[in-house]
Amino acid sequence: MAGSLVAIVVAGLIYLHPAFPSLAKGPVAPPPPSPSTVPAGYWPQYAFITATTGWALVIQNSPPGRFYVYRTTDTAKHWTLQLTADASSGIGEIKFFDSKRGVLWIGSPLHLYRTSDGGSHWDSVQLPPYVTELLIVPFVPEYCVTRLWYCDEPRSCAQRISRFS
Repeated sequence: MAGSLVAIVVAGLIYLHPAFPSLAKGPVAPPPPSPSTVPAGYWPQYAFITATTGWALVIQNSPPGRFYVYRTTDTAKHWTLQLTADASSGIGEIKFFDSKRGVLWIGSPLHLYRTSDGGSHWDSVQLPPYVTELLIVPFVPEYCVTRLWYCDEPRSCAQRISRFS
């Protein structure tokens, strides 16, 4: 009986010792990239509304990947992660109209997100089927109106004016 107890204690110490690999651990996800020093394999895009306040969209180039949205209020000295999600491809764009309202599109097929609180919360916007291009043009900045080009069918394109307020 004492031999069994010793075997259990030794096996437990071997299992719990940090020098020995644990079978219970899964793959460790890499940390999110920083907008200040973007590693290889990521594509950054920046949208500043003042000299101190801006956002960064960092997209992983190789699909399927992820994208990350960060915000800074101190001239890019510090960044706060606001959103991360899957990206079907390494393309996208972020645009802020003022300190509260902004939009971003990501991937192919396109996914559109919008915020009205400076990026603390992002809402997914349902797009019409067969969306092929998204052009964000703030032609009435006080209402954050954007122009959304889409194709309802492969050969029938139209223009829709959408208001993000």
